[in-house]
Amino acid sequence: QNISDIADLDAIIFEQAGKVTKLNYQQFEEKSQEIAEVLNRVAINRGERVLMVTENHLFWMPIFIGIASSGKIAVPLDGNTAIDRFQSILADSNPAVIIMMRKYSQRFSKYIPEEYKAKFIFEDEYEILVKGNSTSHAPADREVKPHDIAALMYTSGTTGKPKGIMLSHRALIESAKNAKNLVHCEPKDKIVTILPFSHVFALVDSGITPLYWHCTNILCNTLNPAEMFGLIMKYQSRFLLAVPRLCDLLA
Repeated sequence: QNISDIADLDAIIFEQAGKVTKLNYQQFEEKSQEIAEVLNRVAINRGERVLMVTENHLFWMPIFIGIASSGKIAVPLDGNTAIDRFQSILADSNPAVIIMMRKYSQRFSKYIPEEYKAKFIFEDEYEILVKGNSTSHAPADREVKPHDIAALMYTSGTTGKPKGIMLSHRALIESAKNAKNLVHCEPKDKIVTILPFSHVFALVDSGITPLYWHCTNILCNTLNPAEMFGLIMKYQSRFLLAVPRLCDLLA
């Protein structure tokens, strides 16, 4: 569907500390393109990894889509993750770029090798750190193919070191298509997202699928049941994805 057909529809609504911020689908695309252009400017090759250290936020999905659409591989990591998990994933994924929410910079900075240098600030919320030995020439082939890897999602590591699971562009899109076949949803519908996008269930079903449906995603960064139900009622949301532990909390 042409972006002009849905340009004014709200893609993301984010409420925090009483402040409401929004991105419509036109703005969402522009922010995604901005990230893609930054990654192309530093000239890292297609297939290089980009570590995202952030919480659910207005710009989480635009950053993810910007990384994937530029042919790079997104490595999402929740900003509240344990230090040893951060170190393990940083070493294993060996990213060419780190996009870090600035509120977490102080927490993780001493564990980031000196070869990573802050080069850009995105929306005053994120630092973009580039590895010193990244390539200095623009890659010849930037075309994204269905079998290319879009995301590297790490397991919890409860039985050992976290392991990276590769998800292709085709896998993500087919998952969104399957969800649409199972649930009738229209662009006017709204989904409340509580689960962190850094987990594959939330990324696919609460992140990518609503975009595929052209719905509005309401981001909720609280586990207070009263606040969660308040958002559901305020925006008349018909959808909420949950895991058993969250259902127990809401019961």
